[in-house]
Amino acid sequence: MEFHQLAGKLEKDEDGVFKVVYDDDMEGVEVAEAVDVAELTAEEGFSRFKELLPYNGVLNLEGLQRPLLAVQITKLKDGLAMGLAFNHAIIDGTSMWHFMSSWAAICNGYSSVPVPPFLERTKARNTRVKLDLSQPSDAPEHANSASNGLALRGQVFKFSASAIERIKTNANANANATATATAGPFSTFQSLSAHVWQAVTRARELGPTDYTVFMVFADCRKRVDPPMPESYFGNLIQAIFRVSGAGLILSNPTEFGAGLIREAIESHNAEAIEKRNEEWCGDQFGS
Repeated sequence: MEFHQLAGKLEKDEDGVFKVVYDDDMEGVEVAEAVDVAELTAEEGFSRFKELLPYNGVLNLEGLQRPLLAVQITKLKDGLAMGLAFNHAIIDGTSMWHFMSSWAAICNGYSSVPVPPFLERTKARNTRVKLDLSQPSDAPEHANSASNGLALRGQVFKFSASAIERIKTNANANANATATATAGPFSTFQSLSAHVWQAVTRARELGPTDYTVFMVFADCRKRVDPPMPESYFGNLIQAIFRVSGAGLILSNPTEFGAGLIREAIESHNAEAIEKRNEEWCGDQFGS
């Protein structure tokens, strides 16, 4: 019962604020057994990967009517695949893996979860979510369906360990000759992200004065004041943005973008998090 929130559903209270409700009469977590997938080859793996996930393509308002957690078990040629879908209004990736590792522990004979979830959310942030989710009167039917709009094509890009190390080494080698070195070496994430940011900007054929935005979601458990334990169960991530002119990203070496990314990540402290929360609440509640 430690993770009982996942068996509930989202509802609005009398003020229109979202909350999780649950009782013994609810259906709870949805578990489905999928049809056989004989084999996933390297060539078709990405396109067929979606078959392993429940509620693939569910967007926006549709998610409010779905279980907060759904599990799909698919038989493969040489084993099983477990796909999960969860509502980000309730938990983030860190909490999801906490749940999964706890589930695995129980399946392996533990009488209780090794690390109980920390459920006191107001110690991290007391943000009330009040959204107008009514459908606009002029919206076309099924406006939130994933089948609408332009067809999108997915592509997986693979980086070998040696390629990643080379990108990181080059970024830091060049940075060592500049003032950037005073901030310490770039991490693997910062170096590779800057490389991808530059490549995507080039592929989009943006003009020199067009804006390009790098975004990454950060775990804020150790960034808030007071810090939260890793076992904090909920959604405690925030998006970190960095905007730059496309011309600057393309005309400068990788370490330029890596420096922008590092600065954005390191400056996202407790003060920045609280400011973002206050701005968001002000937009929703008119404070």
